Amino acid sequence: MGRTLLARCTHPGLNLLDAAYTAPLAAPIASAYFGGADDDELRGLAQRAIAAAAGVSLRPASVDQRVIRAIAEIRERIDEPILLSALARRAGLSPGRFRHLFVAETGVSLRSFVLWERLNRALSIGFSGGSWTEAAHAANFADSAHLTRTCRRMFGLAPTSARVEELERRQLA
Repeated sequence: MGRTLLARCTHPGLNLLDAAYTAPLAAPIASAYFGGADDDELRGLAQRAIAAAAGVSLRPASVDQRVIRAIAEIRERIDEPILLSALARRAGLSPGRFRHLFVAETGVSLRSFVLWERLNRALSIGFSGGSWTEAAHAANFADSAHLTRTCRRMFGLAPTSARVEELERRQLA
């Protein structure tokens, strides 16, 4: 879906979507959110909205169980080095075949997925009040500078500049 949606964008980088186009897609999500819907329902509505925006239908959620187990292991051990060879061995596949299966099932490379999970873990800890050094180490970054460089490369800003308190302080200045 993401690739299809990107292909519909006419300019590289950020694209502004027309409100008349997006409002009907967002309305069910907003209604469910303010109605107290649970995360699973909201996630399903968001996936349907993205699929509609991309002009594709949702595939049935039949992801290969070996990939699902690998994702669970990655999330459990995100503070440790994640090795393709170890994941492939536990899945009963060669590293090359496992890499191919992972991309086919998720749409992203294993390396990108692991990096995304590491960033999520670190940002969650940092935004919850932990120090950025603690957050970096908990997500297996070498140090807070490594976390900052990675965050800048992925999101265009340092994690410290995204804390709510920092944004509020900038608005007051």
